[in-house]
Amino acid sequence: MTQPSTPNDLAVPRAPVWPLTLVIVLAGLTLLAWDFWVAVITTAPFFGEQPSGDELAGAGMTLQTALVPVGLLTVLGLLVGSRFGLLVLVMPAGLAALTGSDLLTRAGTAADAPRAWGPADAFAEPTWVNWAAAAVVLLVVAAAVLRRRRRRT
Repeated sequence: MTQPSTPNDLAVPRAPVWPLTLVIVLAGLTLLAWDFWVAVITTAPFFGEQPSGDELAGAGMTLQTALVPVGLLTVLGLLVGSRFGLLVLVMPAGLAALTGSDLLTRAGTAADAPRAWGPADAFAEPTWVNWAAAAVVLLVVAAAVLRRRRRRT
């Protein structure tokens, strides 16, 4: 007489998830470090000069647009099975969002009039790295979703 199989008997051994989580977190932290570096260099008061409103808006948008590829990296991490390791990536991304929002609300020098930022600022030169990274990560997420669908059928 055979015993009925349990769900544990049918489980397929999985590869560990932590190496993929490590790669995802390091990629995201590298991108965030680059964006913080660009924002600091753009707004640093070298030789006593104050950054203009345009420079502050560019730095703020650089940090804000970093959230797109970091968010996609987080989705990718969830797709591969990562959980708590992604907090190492999400927490600095929250700091980037707060810092970017603060930079966007500053007026710049005393001579600058309050500046309204627009969609053109989101696609300015300092943000190109973020959009390129977002496109690459979006392709990787799409490949992961397709692989997951094929595995289920």
